[in-house]
Amino acid sequence: MRARITSTSALALLALAGCAAAMPGYVPDRGRLKLAERMAPAKTESPGARAADGSYVPTAEERAYTCRRLTGVMQLKIQQVRDSEANPPGGLLASMTSKSTPRHTAAGDPSVAYSDDRARLIALNNLMVEKNCGRFDLDVALKSGNTDTPEPIGAPKGKLKVR
Repeated sequence: MRARITSTSALALLALAGCAAAMPGYVPDRGRLKLAERMAPAKTESPGARAADGSYVPTAEERAYTCRRLTGVMQLKIQQVRDSEANPPGGLLASMTSKSTPRHTAAGDPSVAYSDDRARLIALNNLMVEKNCGRFDLDVALKSGNTDTPEPIGAPKGKLKVR
C-alpha cells in the first residue's frame, strides 16, 4: 500500500514538472527573434521581390532574357494587368475577399491593387532599355479600353516580332 502511494506521488510530481517546463513565458531560445530580424531585410532586397522603396528587383534569370523573350513577357504581363483592371471582381463575395486580401485596398483602386505587377513591368521595361531592346509606353499600353497587342517603341526592326 505504501509503495502504491509513493509511486502515485512520484507520477503526480512528474506530471507537474512537465507542466512547469511548458508554462507561459518560457522561451528556450532567446536569440531567435534577433535572427528573424536580421533575415527580414535580406528577404525584401532579394531579386524577384519588392525592394524597400517599392520597386521590383529582377531575378538573374530575368536579366538573362533575350530581347525577344523580354518583349514576349512584357506583352503577356501588360495584357494580364489590363484585363485585371478592366474586369474587377464583382458581387458580394468578391468584394469581401478583395477587402480582406493584402493586395487590394478597401477603395478597390486598380492602380494600387496591382502595384506588384506594375512594379515588375517598370523594372522589366528598364531592363529592356538597358539591353537596347526598345521600350514599352506603359501609360498607353495599360490604358483602359486598349485591346491592341502592345509593341515596343524603338525596337530593332525584324528581330523582336513575337508571333
